[in-house]
Amino acid sequence: MKRYKLSLRKPSSKIVRPFSETEEKIKAFILKFQSLLSSKIYDPQFIINLDETGICTESNRTKTLESKGTAHVVVRSSNKDKDNTTVLVGGSMTGEKLRPMIILKGKINNLDVIVPNNILLYFREEGSWMDRKVLKNISD
Repeated sequence: MKRYKLSLRKPSSKIVRPFSETEEKIKAFILKFQSLLSSKIYDPQFIINLDETGICTESNRTKTLESKGTAHVVVRSSNKDKDNTTVLVGGSMTGEKLRPMIILKGKINNLDVIVPNNILLYFREEGSWMDRKVLKNISD
């Protein structure tokens, strides 16, 4: 949220939109989408739906499960509790699934794990989020 200069706040008021207004917008979108498809301007295999989700690399919980009576409880940490990883998945309108992509913060692949061939790893120095630059690089 910091990069977009946003803050989490409680709403001061709530306005309820009538469902008919929303329903009209949905119908208009569907009609426009159908007309674009029937015009053959866009090939369905190039109409892609992408979804990204952030994954915390480390839990920020303050408690852990331990046996009763244990005097000293140690939690292992990578000391990267503020680092996030972005996972991007998608598919085309024809049903073709795209390779999942994992966006990691860093310069080079310094992982000690073998990554399956069907997963795309992308490293960027600025952070592990998705933006136009990443989308352009993976689409080329």
